[in-house]
Amino acid sequence: MNTAQQFRQIWRISDVCKATGLSRTAVYDKGNKNSKYFDPRFPARFRLSARSVGWDANLVDAWVQERQASGLN
Repeated sequence: MNTAQQFRQIWRISDVCKATGLSRTAVYDKGNKNSKYFDPRFPARFRLSARSVGWDANLVDAWVQERQASGLN
């Protein structure tokens, strides 16, 4: 296992909201292909258990940095 995999963090919805500044609804809309707010670059959530999902923290951070670099607020 490489170092990046050893320290991989999984964020729950509250962590993603804090990191992105988006509401819960906006986070779920970004990942919903049927939403007019869908963003194909937004990190996909993945199932942790039957009733919980998570996001890869590194991918969420990269998305935020990409938006900052492109000048989108």
